Amino acid sequence: MSGITTIQTSSNIATAFGAWSSFTQTLNDYRKGKAEQDAVVQAGANLAAAASALGSSQFAQTFSGIAGFATSAANFKADLRTYKEAAQFGDSRARNAAFVSLVGDAAGLAQAVASGMGAIAVQAGEVALVTAAASMGTAAGAVGAASAIVGFGMSTIYGIQDYFQELDNQLMRAKEWNDFTLDLGASNINGQSVIVMAGRATDYFTSSRLNGSAFVYDEFNTAGAWNSGVVLAMNGGTGYEELYGRDVISDVSAFKINLAAGASATIRGNDNSIYGGSSSYTRLYGYGNVVSLASNSGAGLDLFSPHANTTVYGVGNTIGLYASNNVVQTYGNTVWSANAGYSSGIHGNDNSIHTGAHSYTELYGYGNRVGMVDYSGSRLNLYSEWAYTEIYGLGNTIGIGASKNGVKSNGNTFTFSATGLNTDIYGDWNVINAAGWSKTTLFGWNNTFNAASNSGAQCDFASHSSGTVNGYGNTVGICGSDIYVNSSRNYINAMAGTSFALTGYGNVVYSASWSSSMVALVNEYASATVHGEGNKIYVTASHTDVTTDGNTINFSAGGFTSDIHGNWNVINAGGWSATTVSGRNNTINTPDNCGVTVNFTSNSEATVTGHGNTIGICGTGISVNSSGNNLSTVNGASVSVGGDGNNVYFGAGSSISNVGNSNTLVGSNGHIEIAVTGRPQVVSIYGDDNYITFNSADSSNVTVYVYGSRNVADVMSRPRVTFNGGDNTWLNAGGRDGGGAGADRGGSDRTGNVHVGDIGDVGPLRGTRDPAYATDSTDSQSRNLIAAMASYGADTSASSVFVSPAQNDPQMLLAASAD
Repeated sequence: MSGITTIQTSSNIATAFGAWSSFTQTLNDYRKGKAEQDAVVQAGANLAAAASALGSSQFAQTFSGIAGFATSAANFKADLRTYKEAAQFGDSRARNAAFVSLVGDAAGLAQAVASGMGAIAVQAGEVALVTAAASMGTAAGAVGAASAIVGFGMSTIYGIQDYFQELDNQLMRAKEWNDFTLDLGASNINGQSVIVMAGRATDYFTSSRLNGSAFVYDEFNTAGAWNSGVVLAMNGGTGYEELYGRDVISDVSAFKINLAAGASATIRGNDNSIYGGSSSYTRLYGYGNVVSLASNSGAGLDLFSPHANTTVYGVGNTIGLYASNNVVQTYGNTVWSANAGYSSGIHGNDNSIHTGAHSYTELYGYGNRVGMVDYSGSRLNLYSEWAYTEIYGLGNTIGIGASKNGVKSNGNTFTFSATGLNTDIYGDWNVINAAGWSKTTLFGWNNTFNAASNSGAQCDFASHSSGTVNGYGNTVGICGSDIYVNSSRNYINAMAGTSFALTGYGNVVYSASWSSSMVALVNEYASATVHGEGNKIYVTASHTDVTTDGNTINFSAGGFTSDIHGNWNVINAGGWSATTVSGRNNTINTPDNCGVTVNFTSNSEATVTGHGNTIGICGTGISVNSSGNNLSTVNGASVSVGGDGNNVYFGAGSSISNVGNSNTLVGSNGHIEIAVTGRPQVVSIYGDDNYITFNSADSSNVTVYVYGSRNVADVMSRPRVTFNGGDNTWLNAGGRDGGGAGADRGGSDRTGNVHVGDIGDVGPLRGTRDPAYATDSTDSQSRNLIAAMASYGADTSASSVFVSPAQNDPQMLLAASAD
């Protein structure tokens, strides 16, 4: 390749290269008639001295094992004595022969030196020095070959001119000749020297001195066209090198190196300060180098040393990684890995980073963009707080190693290196394996958040986000609208004005009261407790269970089954739905005649709007205000029914308080209380063995129609009661106003089989008696009761002991009757 090579090496090696270069240059001058034989011989002696210095330096062990090193040195000494003796006695033929032998000795010694320096260069990893040593060895071999051929003929037919001709034949070979073009520059502050050589064997270079100790070297090809150049200088103890042209090789350390615009170079060395001009390209080997590239100029830098730490200034350029475990500090550049499996550390902001497959990257900085090979088993760790990083590529692992990170990612897996980290993740289909006490905010769809149960982890959802939260006892934040969360047994905090859909069971939701927040329960068998009032809850699936107070609950469609617990709620039920309500002061709005069922548990109270639907009474202490609906109770239920036009079907042992008008009560063995409202009321009762009472002394506006047998009506408060069956009984028909026994006080008996019992001025049948009404066998109350019983054929010997309990139990009265 073309391009000047500069090699920084020890002074002994540089001296040997320089001695060989001087020897070949002097030999060439001698061939051209510009130098004497003595000058060539002296140059050879200098080469021998340089070789001797190598043999006694730190490289002594290496050179002691090089074949021909010691022999060539000894031969040179012997031939030097012969040359001097021939010159002393004026024997030109012997002198010429000795001269040729000395040239051959010097060439042989140079070959041995080149072999030793090549071995040293290989051990040190100095590629350019290996090339230089090989070039020196090849050139020395060519000169030695010419000397051997001519030396053989010197004692026969050849003369010195023949030697020159053969030497020309060798030196005119382009490779050998141009391999001789070595020169020395100045030494650096460590006493090391710099060797300069042509980068390609067919090229040659010229050198000239600049001011001070600076040299300029220019390389030309065989056609005389300039290829590259180097300015080599020492300035105040600091090495300075300026490279221009293509394919320059520089093996120097602790230098300031400048690549001109469009130049390309391979730089091997440590602690250099390198500047790359516009469109320059640098291949860099070494450690601790600092590189500045002209910004946005198309300059390129490739790094080839593993475990190197390189700082790169300038933006808008490209940095290639060709070795693993590189650390690069840079800003605003493109950094890419040339091969799979590399580990690297990138420090800096606003970079565009491309990792290889199976790579591991540590990233420090802000505003970086990272491209990763899809599903390649690569990992990226983020270590800067307050950083924002964009990641492209699916199926890899992202490690969170610092708090307050913002990451854009799709389809990757996140892990946390420590507890308590705070991270924002933008993107879809990610899996987040969170640490304890961490906080993650998700911006995107279909993400999965995994956390150990009761670990203090928190997952927040921003607007237009969705995800699944795995693990129990942790916190989920709702921070916007159009949010979908799948979660179970977690604590969900909803900000004011938020809306979200929730699947799962056992969740506890905290909403700001009267904040227009909305939660929708969207899966079957979902359950949630919702705190906060004045908001909306939507039921969008069946078998849901909601506990809440003071909210509006809407059904998104008909046919759903749900349980709602709490007070002061407004429930808008869908058609053909079935809702079980527990709590007080609730309002249930139902569409008319749509097959809606509303069930109430014990101690519940509600108003049900809409008519033509079904209300179930499933306990005691229930109060329902409803009109035009069908109510059914379980056995033993107790309910107060307000409203008009209802049909109430009650089970045995139930207690019904009728507050409304035009209600129809159907059932047997129950207690029916007519709650007098002061307005006209008409009540129809169908069934047997019911006990009917009135809660007011003034029930004259009440009309009751009774259909059935063995019903008992307490009519002391003057209602109009019509019996349409047999074996029914009016109790207290006489009343407190002294009416006669058997008087019809507004009631009628359509069967002719009503038993009228006037028990006079007695206390309420169901109330606690006043002590003033204590009963004995002689008072007028007892006598009247016994007389009334006797009129029905009761046994006259019946003891007055029946009187007191009979006043409080109508069944006792019937038991005392002979009928």
